[in-house]
Amino acid sequence: MKSLTSIIALVLVLISCDYTNHKLILINQSSQPISYRESSDTILTTKNLAEYYLRIQIQPNDSVRAPILGKNGWDSLVVHSVNRKLNLFVFQVDTIKKYRDMQYVISKRLYRRYEYSLDYLNKHNWRVVIE
Repeated sequence: MKSLTSIIALVLVLISCDYTNHKLILINQSSQPISYRESSDTILTTKNLAEYYLRIQIQPNDSVRAPILGKNGWDSLVVHSVNRKLNLFVFQVDTIKKYRDMQYVISKRLYRRYEYSLDYLNKHNWRVVIE
């Protein structure tokens, strides 16, 4: 019984050890606060509310290390995307605040889409500059 308890404890510890990859660095060199969303598709769909995007703001002349689950999360996203690139959708925070409806923002394409190949990302050490 003691060994069963030990095995269960070990499994619970291993399950709780999710690895988050932060190698993608997004640098905001625009004059406005921005928010972003990555996707494996070139067409953006979302079920997230405006509040989600408002929580992940990047201020002008600032940067963030974007998190993704999995040791090779970013590489995997690129390799398995429809165009084999990182698809990055960038929103101006003012636009999100103005409309507060992401379905509207997306349907009217009030965002910029960037795409980066794995070669580009590796060559630039996973640093992406948004201007």
